[in-house]
Amino acid sequence: MARDWRSIIRDQGELARIKIKVATTLLADPDVNLETISRLHRDVEEKAKQFDVIFLEMSNELDLEHPLVDAALSVERLWSGMSVSVANRVSKMAGTAPIELRDDGGM
Repeated sequence: MARDWRSIIRDQGELARIKIKVATTLLADPDVNLETISRLHRDVEEKAKQFDVIFLEMSNELDLEHPLVDAALSVERLWSGMSVSVANRVSKMAGTAPIELRDDGGM
């Protein structure tokens, strides 16, 4: 039975947007502690990895030129950007170097 990729990608995008709101609130809080930010980072990383699995499954089933692939890539960028932002806050709070992205998107 074929999976409803449109619903899956829509739901994953909504999940990412909700998590972005949470992350934005926590990252803006000057009194947030390292434990809370670290927990957020673990959660974001877990959700991003889960989405990577979904994307891999979808890309194995659909033609890479399919419009849903573009939508999935947009969701992936949400998770990646959030992951870097939260990781950099953890690094700053822990006194380590932040992640720096190259112009080509690599690290």
